[in-house]
Amino acid sequence: MMILLAVLAALNVVFAVLLLTWKKIGFWGFILTSLAAVAINLSLGLGIAQSLIGLLGIVILWAVLQIKQNDVSAWKNLE
Repeated sequence: MMILLAVLAALNVVFAVLLLTWKKIGFWGFILTSLAAVAINLSLGLGIAQSLIGLLGIVILWAVLQIKQNDVSAWKNLE
């Protein structure tokens, strides 16, 4: 399971680069890897609250993408 979590972390780096190049697939990739990490954490015996805290990063990322400049959100600038 630890190897799988390491693979998910490497994928998060790829998705971060995609976000920096203004690609929406980076955001959706973060969601998929976060959900997979929650499932892995639950299967390893972590509590529900501890596992769901990992999803907080997605909420923060979504909120940042909603920030507007010149009445255009960052989300609308993603391809």
